[in-house]
Amino acid sequence: MGGVASDANFNVSHSGEHGPIGFAAGAGATLEVDMEARAAGRDFDGIGDRMYGPRERGILSRVAGEAEAAPFYRFWTLREAFIEALRTGLSLDLSRFEVPRPVLEGERSAVFRFPHRPFDSF
Repeated sequence: MGGVASDANFNVSHSGEHGPIGFAAGAGATLEVDMEARAAGRDFDGIGDRMYGPRERGILSRVAGEAEAAPFYRFWTLREAFIEALRTGLSLDLSRFEVPRPVLEGERSAVFRFPHRPFDSF
């Protein structure tokens, strides 16, 4: 029995008790969705020291306590979006790249290149 061809794509993610489902339609349409539930007691400094670059760690060092959660999760989800675009998943060492400075400073877009793949731009 043959399948039905479709130009639709979907992606699902989950974290904690929640999970988004995204749908995209059109030839060649791709979509990635991601979310990260905020968990109490996370070691923001320990994870940040291992996973984030110098600029990101600098921003995190200027905030403390609960105020650290917002930039920590923002950086984490941005990093995951970049590696999802490359389709490497978490097999890529997250400490090998940084979110572009304009995005860290609140801009919605910037040119980004992975250091180990300088010809890929996102």
